[in-house]
Amino acid sequence: MRLFAFLAFVLAPIASGLAVQAHAKDTGLIFVSNEKTNNLIVLDPKTYKVVKDIKTSRRPRDMHFSADRSKLYVACGDDDVIDIIDVAKLEVVGKLATGPSPETFALDEKRRRLYVANEEGSTLSVIDIDQKRQKSLTYVSALNKAERANALRRIRENVHVLDIVHISLANRVLSYRFALERLVIMTPQIQAVDAERLLNQLQVQISRYDTLPPTWVREPSLASAR
Repeated sequence: MRLFAFLAFVLAPIASGLAVQAHAKDTGLIFVSNEKTNNLIVLDPKTYKVVKDIKTSRRPRDMHFSADRSKLYVACGDDDVIDIIDVAKLEVVGKLATGPSPETFALDEKRRRLYVANEEGSTLSVIDIDQKRQKSLTYVSALNKAERANALRRIRENVHVLDIVHISLANRVLSYRFALERLVIMTPQIQAVDAERLLNQLQVQISRYDTLPPTWVREPSLASAR
């Protein structure tokens, strides 16, 4: 009865350690995370019978599906990872390292990022879902443990730096628009229109970095927009 009570009141965790539920697209399957037993229970939506018991990393908590519902990401607080569940296979197919004790997270499909709130470290981890840079380390020969750890730290730093730059650019555009609204009142119309056109060009260039993959070709300076 406690399980059904949890399903009815999913936003109110109970002492049994059941944390979150999620519904798989086109299957109706219900995924329930169990913090104390380190597993996910997959339920049939009609009978509520257990379809699969999936072993996870320790203390599974918050869960989110990918946009196409093919993957389920699960924050596992005691192992400092995000487990990746293949919804078709109903098994763990990968892990993403986080900060200490990941509790909740948000998924940004457009930028292929996870934003993870780490409870114990009071930090926010920004994680590359595809882990391209981490995977590239396998092609570096004779990389010892300390060197690999240092490379991973630098990768995380670069991700944070890029996010700071992206946020700063977005804020800059907002501040320019704020100033432009007042400029319209104080200057001839033709100057305001020209300023609006240049500002839109800047916004387009900034937006490109949300969708295009990194390239080795040198990009034009944002300051040179005309």
